Amino acid sequence: MEYGLTLMAVDPPEPFLDMVRFADESAYDFMWVCDSSLHDRYVYCYLTLLATNSKNLLFGPNCTHPHTRPPAMNFNALCTLE
Repeated sequence: MEYGLTLMAVDPPEPFLDMVRFADESAYDFMWVCDSSLHDRYVYCYLTLLATNSKNLLFGPNCTHPHTRPPAMNFNALCTLE
């Protein structure tokens, strides 16, 4: 069985990184960050924080709305994270 977390990028970076470190040191396997341009911070910045501060977690955007950001921008951001 795998376990994961889904977060929204509403917290400032440091509390978010505290959650990343907690999940990375615990038994969690993955972490998703919701993509909402209406009330969250930019998802790909937070995924970058996750990628650079985690050793074990699989990660990605939980959802991405195709009308708030062109698909090419999402593709480029995900390729950069890869």
